[in-house]
Amino acid sequence: MVGKVMEFEATRPIFVDARHSTSSPTILALLLQKLSPLNPEDMIELATKNNKGLFRDICLWCERTGNQLVTSEHTSEDEDIHFIMQKGQERSRSKKMVAVMSTANLGAVVGVLEKAVGGCVLGMDVSLFFDGTGVRLLQTGYRARCPGIFGRFRTNKVDMALKRQGRLLPKGAIEMLEELGANFFVCGPSLETFGVQEAEISVAKYDVVSGVTLADLLSRGDVNLFSGGGF
Repeated sequence: MVGKVMEFEATRPIFVDARHSTSSPTILALLLQKLSPLNPEDMIELATKNNKGLFRDICLWCERTGNQLVTSEHTSEDEDIHFIMQKGQERSRSKKMVAVMSTANLGAVVGVLEKAVGGCVLGMDVSLFFDGTGVRLLQTGYRARCPGIFGRFRTNKVDMALKRQGRLLPKGAIEMLEELGANFFVCGPSLETFGVQEAEISVAKYDVVSGVTLADLLSRGDVNLFSGGGF
């Protein structure tokens, strides 16, 4: 009997196109959305802009999370970088990050929320504490904005710049953090002071607490971030 010739068709890795973004936390969060359902040793391809900072962050992310960087190649035009990665075994979250959101000032919160996303993609246990006017960031339908007499103009300008750079606006960052498993804490007295009802809070799981809980979180945090107060 003549033996059968077996044919195997190589499957192309899942492709993640992140060339629209200059934010490594955003890029890696998008990558994790596609990577999470895969099995260990499955392959995934990521395309980004050719940027030294992005390249180094992605290499560092692979080192810290146990996902293997198989290869990275520049396109012929040298405009993009394509990474091939192999999913590793999930690691436990040993480091803790706390981000204190005490303002609704658009310019002050974007960077802090972005760094919190960065903590999540690195596998840190991230907690966000909203107090002061920062509780408004969790209010359904609320749009973070810039303060001052020209606040509306500056808000629109910042929004457009963030979208052009492929970065997350506060609403999108909070949604991403919720999806990545961040913990949410809300200051009860601040909810009362700034007229935010619990029914208006946009995240599904959160704890209403106060100052002692914040002190406890900060005492146990390996990395603590602050948005600043006011507005």
